[in-house]
Amino acid sequence: MASYHGTRCAIKEMNCAVVDANAVAKFKAELNLIGGLRHPSIVQCVGVCWEEPNYCMIAELCSNGSLDKLLTSDGKTLTWAKNQDAVSNAGK
Repeated sequence: MASYHGTRCAIKEMNCAVVDANAVAKFKAELNLIGGLRHPSIVQCVGVCWEEPNYCMIAELCSNGSLDKLLTSDGKTLTWAKNQDAVSNAGK
């Protein structure tokens, strides 16, 4: 965890010395995508670092945890469907 001008931030870091070129390329693509997103419902990217061999993204901290944790809490998986019938009929 870090702080940027009083905003609590999370840091996602990749050490290029220990991963393959494909993983580095995917992380760069993620940095490029997330760095350009601006919406109140999307975690804000505060900054990125493109210095080799370490790349990182600094984002506002979600105090309630990760989206993955929320979606899979209590052993349930949340979906976009309003009810289970909609899920069953989605492929028909």
